[in-house]
Amino acid sequence: MNRIVRTFIYVCFLMLAVVFAGCSDYAFEAQEEGRLFMTVEGVNGGNRASRSIMPTGQHDLTDNVKYSFTLSGVSNTGKRIDNMDMAIEDAGATIIIPLEPMLWNLTLTAYKTTDGGKIPVLRGFSVADMRTGSASVHFVLSSDGLYGNGTAAIKASIPHNGVVKKVTVGVYKKSSPGEAIFGTEQEFSAGDDGTITLDYAVTVPAGNYLLCISCQNEDGTPCGSYCDTLIVEPGLTSERDFGSLDIAARLPTAPAELSAVVGEAMPDGSRYRVTLSWECGQYAEQYELRLETEAQTTVYSADGADGAELFGTGSDIYGDGDLLYGSKSCVLLLAPGTYTVRLRARNTYGVSSEWDDAITTEVTAP
Repeated sequence: MNRIVRTFIYVCFLMLAVVFAGCSDYAFEAQEEGRLFMTVEGVNGGNRASRSIMPTGQHDLTDNVKYSFTLSGVSNTGKRIDNMDMAIEDAGATIIIPLEPMLWNLTLTAYKTTDGGKIPVLRGFSVADMRTGSASVHFVLSSDGLYGNGTAAIKASIPHNGVVKKVTVGVYKKSSPGEAIFGTEQEFSAGDDGTITLDYAVTVPAGNYLLCISCQNEDGTPCGSYCDTLIVEPGLTSERDFGSLDIAARLPTAPAELSAVVGEAMPDGSRYRVTLSWECGQYAEQYELRLETEAQTTVYSADGADGAELFGTGSDIYGDGDLLYGSKSCVLLLAPGTYTVRLRARNTYGVSSEWDDAITTEVTAP
């Protein structure tokens, strides 16, 4: 009996060896490349604000002098494509490249040649399943997550009426209002024609900033300002010609149409997302929010100045957005209860004369 069993096992091993040998030959047999059909489009970045100084142009992806492309990727087997050079001849054209029969995660990056060198300006992602032959993919390229340099260019004529002696223009961080991006502050002096002419241009990394125009009198005391959200994207110019900008000795006007909408609860159920919305007034640099309950009244602002609480990451009520000029909404995280909400505007010259009409919002657990 033992001899019969041993013979049977030996025969089984021989059969398995033949099967595995056949499988091995099949697995490592050279496979033909398939064809990948690619189409590409470019879109603006996702960091738009409700009121902004934004790029005025778009990237011409068919300009092979200024623009070039690389394709990179990794397959499900670990094989890599490292920066394969490509070109786009016509807008909307289909690009055909050979690609091995695997599942590929692909990244397409567009570069622009500028005076400062070649920088990445657009990027997109796609998945191509080449295991059954050819495949078609579409790349939507955007500047999201890219921080190459762009340009901000501002022109304006400011009547000084003998009051304004100097104007400072600069690009400032939203996370730290008042902190200028290095090298962006420029000063302009009053001329003999009764105006101060601004012709301002700087190069800064892509991002979401504040552009501020601040007036000072002969003693250096602030006497007027204008601020707006500045969106800078890699390789593009964000520009605005304000024409005549009469901002000297102007108090900001109050925001209007304040409203509140109670949204979903946070995962722990202790607080709810409440979205405040409003319409901007004029001449504001930021807004101040007054939140009243039966127990207390608290004022919040973008910079935490003059005794106000800072509205931002780390604040006890902060959900999203900001109170800087250029924004028309923000999100509060509030526990169930009744709240009276007021909003007013501020600039370097002062505050709007009144808080906006109060609204009452009920935050109620379902």
